[in-house]
Amino acid sequence: ANLRDFTLSAVEELEQLEPFGADNPPPVIAVQGLTVAEMAQVGDRGAHLRVVLRDSNGASARAIWFRNGEIAGRLKVQQKVHVCLRPKVSQWNGAKTVELQLKDIMISEGMQ
Repeated sequence: ANLRDFTLSAVEELEQLEPFGADNPPPVIAVQGLTVAEMAQVGDRGAHLRVVLRDSNGASARAIWFRNGEIAGRLKVQQKVHVCLRPKVSQWNGAKTVELQLKDIMISEGMQ
């Protein structure tokens, strides 16, 4: 997968697999070879990590990793990473957007 694959219509199709639970876990997708374009700790006391990721085609997307803000101390802007994420449709004020929820980040020594 690359970041351009996470269109609203594609993520809405994935959500047709709901309801998610013990016997039907939500999809988690691996995306390799991304660059950390921006990052910040957000939320109460920096509890969460928000990043902007960029792929080799120049596409970028914002993602959040809940309850993992401390990871910011181990990441650097322009660092290469592989991620596992769960794409979700988020609704706010009547507008639908794609939200990428990080589930894991791998930093390889050879990728730095």
